[in-house]
Amino acid sequence: MLHRHLVGDGIDDDRAYRSTEVGKYHNTLIGPKEETEANKFAANLLMPRDAINRERARLNDDVSAMAGLFEVSRHAMSIRMGVPFTG
Repeated sequence: MLHRHLVGDGIDDDRAYRSTEVGKYHNTLIGPKEETEANKFAANLLMPRDAINRERARLNDDVSAMAGLFEVSRHAMSIRMGVPFTG
């Protein structure tokens, strides 16, 4: 959706899902700025702010319950809720 014009033939992702410097599709056009924008897009898509606020009140700020409801990691939900992640 975002940065489609930068992808070209593709990208190689490492285990952290970041474009790597090795592989068939090394892409120097995609950097930290584009990754941050993509992460924000994904957060808005998977965890819409209105739904987060509604369910947060209903579930008493329970990060694990929220993560389960939205089918995302507890770490991603902690970031979205603005609370420290307690692994």
